[in-house]
Amino acid sequence: MRLADGHRYGAAPLLTVKVMNSSILWTDVGPRDGLQNLSATVDTAVKVRLVRGLLDAGAPRVEATSFVSPKWVPQLADAADSG
Repeated sequence: MRLADGHRYGAAPLLTVKVMNSSILWTDVGPRDGLQNLSATVDTAVKVRLVRGLLDAGAPRVEATSFVSPKWVPQLADAADSG
């Protein structure tokens, strides 16, 4: 998924750290995991600003949403609208 400003979600990482012949990939899951735990629904535009802010702050990869049943996770019902 790509936004108009060129950021890609779910794409190859921009930052990989090598540690003793292993790689560590930092992925921020706050928008996906954190927002689904709120009792209120957050507007799609606010979610997009949150993800862009995380990327602008240096997060190399962000999991923005998940395609789940709105019946079970209404906070992520706009998953198809956010890209």
